[in-house]
Amino acid sequence: MAIKVKGYHHAGVVVKDLDRAERFYGVLMGLTKLPRPEFSIKGAWYEMASGAQLHLMVSDESVEGSTRHVALEVDDFEEAQRVFKENEIQVQSGPGKRADGSDAMSILDTEGNLVEITAHG
Repeated sequence: MAIKVKGYHHAGVVVKDLDRAERFYGVLMGLTKLPRPEFSIKGAWYEMASGAQLHLMVSDESVEGSTRHVALEVDDFEEAQRVFKENEIQVQSGPGKRADGSDAMSILDTEGNLVEITAHG
């Protein structure tokens, strides 16, 4: 018997500068900030339109060069490209097409985390 997964709930992303990360995810990416319980580490929670959440956690962990990432789907891929360029967000790869035909590119957030940006047509 297998476990039945209901769905995706959240991803945790490690950041060093919470204010800078909150500007990226809350302002630039337009995610909705959620109330967050008090924990021993600082952080912030955000909700996406799908109901899934992104949890920012402050830590000195280093993820440089890692392929670990979160993938965020956007409504308008060209608009996302324009906003990233205007805000000098570093594109790691793409833009291009994934094997399934979706538009995709990889960027680094302001904390150096790898973020895949996709648009499924």
